[in-house]
Amino acid sequence: MLSIHSYILKSIRIKVLIASVLAIAISSALFFVIPPIIHWLPYLWTRWLHILGAVIFLGNIFLGAFWMIYTDIQKSPELFRFTIRGINATDIAFTAPGALLMMWNGFVLAHQNWGGIFQMNWLRLAFSLFMVLGLLWALLLVPMQIYFEHVSENIKTFTEIYQSSAFRRRLVAYFILGSLAGILTLMILILMVLKPSF
Repeated sequence: MLSIHSYILKSIRIKVLIASVLAIAISSALFFVIPPIIHWLPYLWTRWLHILGAVIFLGNIFLGAFWMIYTDIQKSPELFRFTIRGINATDIAFTAPGALLMMWNGFVLAHQNWGGIFQMNWLRLAFSLFMVLGLLWALLLVPMQIYFEHVSENIKTFTEIYQSSAFRRRLVAYFILGSLAGILTLMILILMVLKPSF
């Protein structure tokens, strides 16, 4: 079996996933330092793109969680391999673009409506939670997903790994972190919809 570093270098999909994580991190850092000055789209378009990004982002997170839980219930190494590859692929196709759409347009809307993300407490809290969610995804969940895809590459050796207690502990940790990500996502959604004054 290849080392995980060799696997990352060999796998185009994993490289794209890592590049997506970096793009989100760099974009959020730039928006944090340089507020969006140019509003190149009409307000309604910006708002709809923000909502579209949120729907794509949230939908993929919760759909991915459903498939991981379903796969774990089935206890099938082959299904796990298929699911984790699908989750990594949909993170590239949906989670990352959804996050970028939501974030870019959200920053513009925050500046247009409230003078920036630091002017309203609910907005500041939602942004802080989004940053924590991003760190959780980038530093813990994505590396675990890359590891899962790597060890499941050879299905013969993976069948034995899949049944080990060490793998089960790692999978339980992934579920705990994924649940935390889901809770953070719901908290952000509630703040964005209700806009509570506190």
